[in-house]
Amino acid sequence: MAVTGIGKTVSIAMCFVASESEPMYRRAVSMFRQLIIGSVKIEVFLTDDDTSLKNALSAFYPSTPQLLCIWHINKNVETKVNKVWRVNTMSDEEEVGFSSQMATGKSQRSRL
Repeated sequence: MAVTGIGKTVSIAMCFVASESEPMYRRAVSMFRQLIIGSVKIEVFLTDDDTSLKNALSAFYPSTPQLLCIWHINKNVETKVNKVWRVNTMSDEEEVGFSSQMATGKSQRSRL
């Protein structure tokens, strides 16, 4: 991503890789570097914290910082919060059954 003169962010490159391996990432980063016109200074890379990708980026851009992107940070927080802050102690199966009962207006009390 790049930031324009008016503060908007735009994607500057995307790549589909056959595998998430370091050799594949090295090839992709190498191609990215070849496609850059002129001596553009890369300020930062935002990644998903994949070790193979981080190693490939470090090989070609050793002095460029690598940060975890905000989407991945939010997903990690959401996952941790869901594990720690469960409202009840129902299993997933019980929760699905309870949700179905609530949606249809049935509950154990209505059976009494």
